[in-house]
Amino acid sequence: MKALVILVAILMIVSPAMAGYEVVDLGIVGQSFSTDINCQGEVCGFSYFGKTNHAFTDGVMVPRMAEAYGIDDCGTVVGSTLIRYQVRPSVCYSGKTFLLQTLGGEFGCARAISKGVIVGQAEKRFGSNAFSRPCWWPSGKKAFELFTNPGMGWAEAINSRRQIVGTFFPEGQGPSVFLWQRGRVIWLGPGYASAINDRGAVVGYSPTENGFQATLWRQRNTPLILPSPDGQSWTNDINNLGEIVGLAQTSQGYRAVIWQNGQITDLNELVESGDWLIFSAQAINDRGQIACRGYKEGQTHALLLNPQ
Repeated sequence: MKALVILVAILMIVSPAMAGYEVVDLGIVGQSFSTDINCQGEVCGFSYFGKTNHAFTDGVMVPRMAEAYGIDDCGTVVGSTLIRYQVRPSVCYSGKTFLLQTLGGEFGCARAISKGVIVGQAEKRFGSNAFSRPCWWPSGKKAFELFTNPGMGWAEAINSRRQIVGTFFPEGQGPSVFLWQRGRVIWLGPGYASAINDRGAVVGYSPTENGFQATLWRQRNTPLILPSPDGQSWTNDINNLGEIVGLAQTSQGYRAVIWQNGQITDLNELVESGDWLIFSAQAINDRGQIACRGYKEGQTHALLLNPQ
C-alpha cells in the first residue's frame, strides 16, 4: 500500500468563539437513523418499528420504501424497497415511490441522487453466481454499469458535476476507492468512499496499522489521514466548504465529530442540551446543518443539528 501522508494532530479544545448547535429530534416513530440532508435542511433516513424498516423524509414516512439513503435539493428521495423478500432500488418523488431496474438480479439499492441522476448498486448474474455491481440510473429506471472490471462493489455518492465515487473489491483483492467521471475510472487507493463535494474532494476511510482512519482524497494526490483523538475514525460526508463530518473512537466511546480547518471537534461539546449522546454525524449541507444519530433513554434517534 502506498505510504499515506499522516497529519499528526491532537484533539483541539473547543474555542468559545466556535458556533454551537441546536438539537432537533425529528420525532420519527421507533428507532430512527438519519442518512442524508439537502440544502433546505430536509433529512431522510429510516426507522425500525413493527418488525420492519420504514423510510422517512422531513419527518414523514415515505410510501413503499424501506430505507432512504439520499435526498436531493428538490426533495426527491432514493433508497430501497422490499418486494417479496427482494431488496429493490427505488425512488420517491411527488409522494409516489417507483422501483428502479437492476442489472438482471434480484437485489439493488439506490444510494445517492444529484440533479436527477441516481447512483448505487445492482445485482448482476454471472452464470450461477451473482455480484453487486456499481451502477447508475442517468435517466429513467434503467440501470447501467459504471465499468466492467471483474469484482464487486457499489457507487456511494455523486456531485453536481456527475462525478461518482464508490468502493470496489477487484477480484481477489481488498476494497479500493474509485472516482468515475466522463466514462473513465480513477483509482484513488485502498479504502471505502463516503462522499464527494462539487470541488471533487472525496472522503471516506482507509485501512492503516491502527485500524480504519478518516481519509481525504483529492484526485490523484496522496491521501490525507485526518486527525483523530484516540482511535479509529470514519467520515460520512463533506460539504462544498470543506467541512467534514463522521464519527471517531474516543476514550469515552464513539462520538460524532466535525473536521474544520484541520481540527477535529466532538459535536457533543457544541450542543445546548446534555441529554443526548450524539454518536455519528451522517451528512452536512452548505448551511452547516448536520444530520446525526444520537442516543437518549436507550433509543436511537434521528437528529438535526442547526448551527446558532
